Amino acid sequence: MSAQQADTVTFLLIGTDSPKQHYQEDSQPFHASNNWHDGTVRHLQNHSKLVFETNDIIVAAFTVAIDALVNSITIQRFLDQHTNLRKLPPIVLHTGNAILHKNRYTGTAIEQAVYLFKIVHNGQIMLSSATYELIRDELLPGIQISRLGNYYVQGIPRTETMFQALVEHVPTEFPLPTTLNQHMTNLPTQLTSLIGREKEITHACNLLRRADVRLLTLTGPGGAGKTRLAVQAANHLTHDFSDGVLFVSLSSVHDPTLVALAIMHALGFKESGTQSIVDMLKEYLQYKCVLMVLDNFEQVAEAAPLVVDLLSAVPQLKILVTSRMVLRVSGEYELVVPPLALPDTDTLPSLDQLTQYESVRLFIERAKAVKTDFIVTNDNAPAVAEICQRLDGLPLAIELAAARIKLFAPAALLSRLSSRLAFLKGGTRDVPARQQTLRGAIDWSYDLLDASEQTLFAAISVFARGFSLEAAEEVCVLEQQDDAFGTCENAGILLDILASLVDKSLLRQEEGTDGEPRFVMLETIREYAFERLLHQTNEQSLQQRHAYYYCTFATDAEKELFGPQQSMWLQRFEVEHENFRIALQWLLNQHDVETAARLTCALTRFRLVRGHFYEGRYWSNLILSQKHSLSKTAYARLLSDTALLAKMQGDYDQAEQQLDTGIRLWREINDPAGIAKALHYLGNVKLNRGEYALAGQCYEESLALRQTLQDVPGIARLLNNLGLVAENHNQFETAIQLTEESLHLSRQCEDLHNVLICLLNLSDYELKQHNYERTIVLCKEGLAIAQELRDYRLTSILLHNIALAKLEQDDTTQAQKLMGESLKLRQKIGDKQGIAESLEISARLAYKQKDFLRATVLCGSADALRETIGAPLPIRERSNHQHLIDKIKNSLASEEFSSMWDRGRGLTPEQALADKPQSVPVIHSDMQTSSVVTEHEVGTVPAGLTSREVEVLRLVAQGMTNAQIADQLILSRLTVNAHLRSIYSKLDVNTRSAATRFAFEHELV
Repeated sequence: MSAQQADTVTFLLIGTDSPKQHYQEDSQPFHASNNWHDGTVRHLQNHSKLVFETNDIIVAAFTVAIDALVNSITIQRFLDQHTNLRKLPPIVLHTGNAILHKNRYTGTAIEQAVYLFKIVHNGQIMLSSATYELIRDELLPGIQISRLGNYYVQGIPRTETMFQALVEHVPTEFPLPTTLNQHMTNLPTQLTSLIGREKEITHACNLLRRADVRLLTLTGPGGAGKTRLAVQAANHLTHDFSDGVLFVSLSSVHDPTLVALAIMHALGFKESGTQSIVDMLKEYLQYKCVLMVLDNFEQVAEAAPLVVDLLSAVPQLKILVTSRMVLRVSGEYELVVPPLALPDTDTLPSLDQLTQYESVRLFIERAKAVKTDFIVTNDNAPAVAEICQRLDGLPLAIELAAARIKLFAPAALLSRLSSRLAFLKGGTRDVPARQQTLRGAIDWSYDLLDASEQTLFAAISVFARGFSLEAAEEVCVLEQQDDAFGTCENAGILLDILASLVDKSLLRQEEGTDGEPRFVMLETIREYAFERLLHQTNEQSLQQRHAYYYCTFATDAEKELFGPQQSMWLQRFEVEHENFRIALQWLLNQHDVETAARLTCALTRFRLVRGHFYEGRYWSNLILSQKHSLSKTAYARLLSDTALLAKMQGDYDQAEQQLDTGIRLWREINDPAGIAKALHYLGNVKLNRGEYALAGQCYEESLALRQTLQDVPGIARLLNNLGLVAENHNQFETAIQLTEESLHLSRQCEDLHNVLICLLNLSDYELKQHNYERTIVLCKEGLAIAQELRDYRLTSILLHNIALAKLEQDDTTQAQKLMGESLKLRQKIGDKQGIAESLEISARLAYKQKDFLRATVLCGSADALRETIGAPLPIRERSNHQHLIDKIKNSLASEEFSSMWDRGRGLTPEQALADKPQSVPVIHSDMQTSSVVTEHEVGTVPAGLTSREVEVLRLVAQGMTNAQIADQLILSRLTVNAHLRSIYSKLDVNTRSAATRFAFEHELV
């Protein structure tokens, strides 16, 4: 997930409701405007990071707190001396984290600053304690700060110590701040700052401000930070409830009948002997406008009717509940408290971006509390990101982990998280015992489950990264009731229990790729559940059913990866990827090698399209190491499929070796179809190696077998491949003839997929013969079929070919548009090899547009992607691509090419495509070339200069510096220098004055 940018800034707020009085004549430094408001804004724009206005308040954001104070004093002194304002405007300084959005800051810090502004008096400069702590040691001579005292301020979850800046010759005596009555709330004081949660706080406040929302329940697993969020939201709402906010902690209440008594004690009055507690509450609250916070309601869930009773009797009462489960009463609104935002550890963002993620920010702040010199660096950033990822973004888990940073560096800490539950303990003593360890937090939730819920909770831990309802029914509902959880003997009851676990925040429900519900368990909770499963007698049975279910699922669904719903099925395979891995590992641990081979072969198509080449070969090699346990058929198929993955990685030797062994095995078991398929694959390897004659021999032998078997679709496909062999021999007529014959057969047997392949190959041949209009016609015919089949991969390739044709016709605008559409489809299905190809063609397009920097970045990104997935360019395509790279190199200085190439390798495909690189900075003296090179000295333009060198020479003659030339031509100074070197070498010796020679040699050599 991408995170919004969060900054730590000091806000300067100044009121604007005074008249816009004019300055006196000597009104420096605000002379640019003729009234104090506009001049103040202009001054702040020149000295701060950002200025905006809200509710008659000018807001300026400063990155350095002392700068905000100095500018406050400057403005106040100036306004006092140079205007006739009857009342000087009030100024407030407050520091905190805020999110930059649409040229203004939002979030808790700016809201708190506005609340502080409401209590400051005209002419007063007031500082919050957060700002004072930053500037106390940096005070300049002549600046004095006085302490005003502690006050309760709306929106700040504790009493705030306020300070005042004393400005010489400006009044400094003011009444005490007008703050809220401290008895209006009993919200607990928070000793640590709340990190993030701006979105959730805003959402909660907006809901509770709606007239139709009377009851809001914050739900989430233990350690999600529900209480902190509720307290913060309630602080923001104190002015919305004239009779205050009441916080009721139920952490020590276990009897639902005692909830009313806990509320009464929080209100501070005693029982009456003649009146029930509930009646007393109704009578006391009846005409009051109150927000009641009921914290930790899950353990007294049976008291939910009391909540409804109070809301019905007290019209202006609203209740905010925190609970691990919903109350399930009428009128209830639920707000799920999600984990904190996490970085993607597969594509780690820059250090600046990484530290803006809520989870990472929390880790850093809590780590600094125990190790004040802790910082995130490029070296430890990956470990910090992985720690937060491993802990699912749960605030409690992250805080417990950060507390260990005093003993362990991030990398060492990460290595110890394989068993999170045992390692994460030792929280602060001032919190309940269940919050001092991660295990204790989950124990608390587990103990609230009934027996059937506890049994199913453990059983579903066999799934990883979620499961469908169908999977749960097949794996968890066992035929023998005594072998399963007794109350879950049918799917209907199972669904009810799953729903209950969702309600109790131990599961999350999402929508699956097929629209069906999918259930997901956080990994920290799953580890706990799996520990429980290991103590159950049916553990092995559940794991076996899990493995066999996913083997059956994959083998049955494999054909769908070629069909019209392939995109959806590819995504389903991706979603279940972790379950496939677990199934494979369990099967191998049980030495069920045959089933493991069936499963991994069923995943071959998925791995080919999604670029999981390394992983596919890893599992295949593990299975092949136990080949003595495989049947010959399973062994032969596994060799063929593994060879496909090896071919995609350019490991042609391994692929040939495996196919040779596979062909021998197919011959031993006399399986013509297997022989034909393996020979077909071997021909593909030979083709990619550029061994076209040998490829043709493989295809011919495979074709003969297909003809014997009367396998018309197979015959058609081989004719198509033989066309590729002919094309690589530059025999385009033969290639077209073979491909059209294949097309005819494919139409006869209604093999639309091969019809599409034929049209695609024919378009390739026409493109290479420069028949661009014919290329486009063939591609458009293919597109109609591809869209009918919903074959996004081939659709993307057809769009790609049309783009190439448009590029050759110099229609770069249309080419760029089509390439964008092609890339989106490849990204949609996760075709990483196709994405790399799109980057390479986009580089070709950028080169044609003379955008050499972008072309280099795109090539670098493609190179990194191919390296990541282990899929180098086929040998027969390498020379053309290398020719493009050589041309780009010749258009740039070597240093600039290297810099842009490295830049591209560090970007994801999406980032590379969006990147608009500017010239790289170089370190050179910025001499005035005009003083040493003039039109007179150069004379006529020498022969042999490139068009770009002529442009450079013309600008030199106009008197431009190297930096100005670089800006004018959108080049780096390094490239300008390279052009100047080249020009100097081509100038006639007789035209070089001593000054010219000295200047060039001094600057460039």
